[in-house]
Amino acid sequence: MNWQQLQTRTNAAVLAAFANAEALLDGQSIVGIFDATPATFDVVADTAPIFQCASASVPADPRNLALVVGAASYTVREYTHDGTGLCTLKLEAA
Repeated sequence: MNWQQLQTRTNAAVLAAFANAEALLDGQSIVGIFDATPATFDVVADTAPIFQCASASVPADPRNLALVVGAASYTVREYTHDGTGLCTLKLEAA
């Protein structure tokens, strides 16, 4: 097993264990970790909701796409691929 395969397998296990939400991103079903109120540790902090998921389940540039979690609708404002196969989507209410 090479590094990329190990990373993909590990990310799948992490999401399977910790995912707390199924969402629709531009109509496609994805699973991930949804945090409606992220913790703030800095004086200037971003309190926007976030959704963390596998990078492979996100288009190259997901900005301005619709994300629906339960009954709540959001728009992807920013995104960050962390280089390990996971992506953080920063959201705003639609």
